[in-house]
Amino acid sequence: MAHFQPAHSRRSDNSEACTEKVKGSKHGPVYPEEGKEKPECYEDNDDEILPFTNELKVMELPTNFRMPIMDKYNGKGDPSDHINIYKTKLQGQSPAVKCWNFHTTLISDAKRWYNKLKPGSI
Repeated sequence: MAHFQPAHSRRSDNSEACTEKVKGSKHGPVYPEEGKEKPECYEDNDDEILPFTNELKVMELPTNFRMPIMDKYNGKGDPSDHINIYKTKLQGQSPAVKCWNFHTTLISDAKRWYNKLKPGSI
């Protein structure tokens, strides 16, 4: 049976040093007290700048998911090719997994474009 965790409690790695989960609130994740350093396992992006709808933010993600290796897209070339490769690599995964992980395949101009998307636009 697959294990799931809410999308808003995602961590960027599974290291044992990071056992404390992000706590959800109506305003997004609650990180360690201000002024304290965030453990490396916390996402760099907080909910306030993620382009996801509230529905997508609370969808459960499998804890055992591993992103397939693929080339990063830099904004040059045909974006449809990149999307088709991404869809093929993540075939069978939930829409939440596909949305939450897409940004990890972007670099350079493509990443800057993604980072400018308005909250709630995906």
